[in-house]
Formats: sequence, C-alpha cells, structure tokens
Amino acid sequence: MKDRAAFQATAATTVAVVLVALLVLVIVDPSRFREVLNVGPATAPTASEDDQAVAAPITEPGDTPPPPVEPALAVDPAHPFAGSPAAGYPTGIAGLRLPVAKRTGAFPAKEVAQALDLAKRYFAASRLDPRVIAGNYPTGVLALLDPKSKDTGLRDALRQPRLGDDPTQYVTRADPRRDVLHGSVIKVNGTATVRAVSRDELVVTVEALVVYAFRRIDGTPEVARVVLRVHQEVSTFRGMVTTPGTVWRGRSRTSWAGVLCTNTADGYVHPSYGDEPGEIPGPTVDPYDARRATPETPCWNASRV
Repeated sequence: MKDRAAFQATAATTVAVVLVALLVLVIVDPSRFREVLNVGPATAPTASEDDQAVAAPITEPGDTPPPPVEPALAVDPAHPFAGSPAAGYPTGIAGLRLPVAKRTGAFPAKEVAQALDLAKRYFAASRLDPRVIAGNYPTGVLALLDPKSKDTGLRDALRQPRLGDDPTQYVTRADPRRDVLHGSVIKVNGTATVRAVSRDELVVTVEALVVYAFRRIDGTPEVARVVLRVHQEVSTFRGMVTTPGTVWRGRSRTSWAGVLCTNTADGYVHPSYGDEPGEIPGPTVDPYDARRATPETPCWNASRV
C-alpha cells in the first residue's frame, strides 16, 4: 500500500515537472513548443522550383507590359503652334491689322492708305518672305527703301554682320546650312498705327509678334518655335522729292525668344532646340504678353515659347 502511494506521488511529481517545463517552453519559445508536440515545423518550408512554377501567376497575352515609349517632343511637328498663344493667331500678313485710312494732319485719306500699304509690304518683305527666311538676299526689302534716304544699314549689316548691327535687326534670316522653316505657316499678331509728325512726314508704326516654326535640315524630328517681337517705323513724305512707292526706314527694335542668344553675330537667327538651350541673362518674361513694350535687348529669357 505504501509502495503504491509512493508511486503515485512520484508520478504526480513527474507530471507536474513536465507540465511546468512545457509551460516555460510555451512562454519562451512557442515555435519550439509546436515542434515538440509535432504540430508543424518552426518555419515554413522552402518552396521547391516545381512549387514556384505551379504557384506563379499565369500571364495573359493582354497583360504583357507595353514596350518603352519614346518621350514626346516639346513641339508637335504635326501641329507646331499647338499649346501656345500663337495657335490662335492669324496666318501671315492677315495677322497685321491696319487702321481705317482717313485724313491725318495734312495728308488726305488716299495718301494715308498708300503709306499703310507700303508699311504692310515692308513688314511682309522683311519678316514673312520665305525666300529671305531661307537665307537669301533680301532684294524685296531693299527695293522698298528710298535710295534718296541714303540708308545703307541693312546692306552694311549683310556685308559685315557684327554685334549691335546684325541683319536680324532688319530681316528674318535662318542659316540655310542648319535650319529651315517647318512648313509654310507663320503666325502673326500685330497692329499698325499712323501719325503725322509734321506737315510733310507721315509715320506708320508696326508693332507685331511673329511666331515661326523651324527644324534642322539634317532631318531630325524636333521642331523649335521662335517668337519675334518687332517695332518698326517707316515714313513717307509730301512736299519734298522722294521716290514713289518707297519708304524711309525709321526707328526699329527687335527681340527674340526661343533662339540661341550668343555673343557673336553671323547674320542669322539660330533657333534653340531642346538639347541646346540658350543661356540668356535677365529676368524671365512671357514673350506673348502684348502689353509689354518691345525690349531693347536682342533676346528674351522666355518663360515659354
């Protein structure tokens, strides 16, 4: 009887010890506790290559990632003026708005109309003629200048371009070895005003924004927009000997945006493409802001082109 009681006491003690040990194991290392009880391994089994092949999601043909897309060009060659105010400008000389010709000072309406027409023709010859823009000699511009005015500025600048007296102050010309007009459309937003400064002199002033699209002649797809702000005065006279059908060139100012504004002058305007931005000092301005007067600087640091 005593042996049986002793056996039961020993068994109870053993069971108590085992239970305490398991309790400690649960608290200290739960995963080990599961392993001891044969519940499962402490960590998940590593998937075999076969398992991975089965588990991999099936890709439908339509789920194939698209090929890399080339970055969009800054100016769409198919619509070179889209995204700029120039998209809403008239094309060519239609964009130069002339006032109604009426008597001004001592000049009758007929003479005012003639002066406005000459100023319009001078503007078109100097800024819109595709042959001149292509780098050819501006014969049409020179033909409109009265030889009696002794104005040799344009001829001198063409003969020897230099800083402060570059032909692009007088006419728009691109380097035919480098750039060409992209298409035939040139956008214009301009006005002409007329005033009599004396009994003998009538002055027509043209203020215009002219927007061009150029591309390189090497065939690369990129197109560059170029914005020109021009202020040009031309005079006609009465009561003095002049050459009919010609004008005298007066004050003028030009400023460009979207061009390489370098410290050299070679007689051409050089469009600035995306991979060759021009470094232009000074504050950034919007070249399309018609409220701004034409600046004295040859280039604008443009916020957009």
